Amino acid sequence: MVAMLEVAERNNNDYFRSFLPVESGLWLQVLPSSTVRTLLDNITFRLAVCLRLGATCNISHLCPCGEMVYSSGHHGLSCSRSAGRISRHASINGIIHGVLATASVPAILEPNELTRDDGKKPDGISLVPWRMSRPLVWDTICVDTLTPSHLPGICL
Repeated sequence: MVAMLEVAERNNNDYFRSFLPVESGLWLQVLPSSTVRTLLDNITFRLAVCLRLGATCNISHLCPCGEMVYSSGHHGLSCSRSAGRISRHASINGIIHGVLATASVPAILEPNELTRDDGKKPDGISLVPWRMSRPLVWDTICVDTLTPSHLPGICL
């Protein structure tokens, strides 16, 4: 029981520290628009509000990966077995691609011709020069600010 309380207290402190970055509340300022795919469905909006307020998102249970999923709902944001992680990544790329198309900037997703030395590819590239005669290249990463690999960077 004491160990569970220590974990809860540590997670609570980490949770509030995750709001320290200036960008942490910017999602609240985004205008809902189906055109640029920033309109949230009811389930996604409920989850976003629960995560932001620290409210209960789900019932605690054991994840197929073996980790305990607490009622805060954070585990599913970073679990490698979470189907939502891939769809969130694809959605963000779709939003970026859609915004560029709205601005009449042609772009392609997952270009095959670009690879780094380590074999990784960017998520998208503009087909016209963006700045200094170079195209815009982007690589999307969905970060859960409370995932264990991110916490050492924000915990004081």
